[in-house]
Amino acid sequence: MYEGWKVRGLAAVRSGEGLDAPHVHARVLGRRVDWAAWDAFAEQSGGSIKGAYHHIRAWGARRWLRYRVVLLEICVDAEGETQKVGQCAVAIGRNGRNRFLDGLHLAPGCEPLWDQAMAAVLRETGPGAYDYGGIWRLEGPRDRMLEAIDGVSVETVRPLVVQAVDFGRWESWDEYYRDVVPNVRRAATAAPRRYPGLDLAMRRGRAALASLPDLSRLRMAVAARKGLAERPLGFLMSKLALTLACSRYMISGVAHVGGLALGAFYGAQFGDNTYYLEGASAAQNTGASWRLLFAVMEEAFARAPGGKFVMGYVDFATHDEAQGGGLLRSRRACRVSDFPTSMVCFRYAG
Repeated sequence: MYEGWKVRGLAAVRSGEGLDAPHVHARVLGRRVDWAAWDAFAEQSGGSIKGAYHHIRAWGARRWLRYRVVLLEICVDAEGETQKVGQCAVAIGRNGRNRFLDGLHLAPGCEPLWDQAMAAVLRETGPGAYDYGGIWRLEGPRDRMLEAIDGVSVETVRPLVVQAVDFGRWESWDEYYRDVVPNVRRAATAAPRRYPGLDLAMRRGRAALASLPDLSRLRMAVAARKGLAERPLGFLMSKLALTLACSRYMISGVAHVGGLALGAFYGAQFGDNTYYLEGASAAQNTGASWRLLFAVMEEAFARAPGGKFVMGYVDFATHDEAQGGGLLRSRRACRVSDFPTSMVCFRYAG
């Protein structure tokens, strides 16, 4: 269905044949939204955990004094039919600055409609300043497409790279694991011998709450070692709220021996992708933290062999090797691929 519109409708738009051209329009959804249908669409459209309905609502609840969050549905009218082809959430700022939360989600096959979909959303949300882009979406830069939309003027562009292990590059988990940097692979493999009784407590859903105390303690210890300022209560409360809001997607794990936590992982599974949201390890864990990470990754590979394990972003323009070099080396040891994206600030005149 989408493919037919892409071939016939877009060709008509570009050739000026108005009769067969699809009409792309957007509408603000009411208060009653089928959250399961919203999430299912976001998952199949490549949205990140940030685009989940309850994540959006939780984000808005924490910032209700500054933003009003609206959900929009994008549809196409063509050949006598109306079909949903996209959706998005926009935080309307009370100071005139608006934010797209996780960007536009377009159904598979509808990528060529991105500029028309964005124009339709902007007509609905109105003039103002907007921020577009995210640090978890594997979406290419959109600044040039935005510049081509009538009424849009791009103000700033911040190039970023999202780094993820693309499982589709390997035929099997064993093939992937053999490709991991040898020193890291050996440390992870040897961890159970170094730590007899090493236990990997893997949890999902609301059970992930049980990992938060260990995660918080290890996180604060890492911050102290690096001389970074952390707010333990704020960190713990933010993860508590996220786990409760999006419990069906959350996963966690703790590697411990005799009650001593050596490493912790906190993430989410959304669509085919798994997101490494937080992690921390003890100063001397001798491969236990790697063992935990690869256990999480192996489960993610089995769940979605064509998916991606998203490990975070890097801004190479401001990257401090002394501060963040170790993190990037650990990602490269896992054989991440780079996915360029951007954060764009633009103004829409209407």
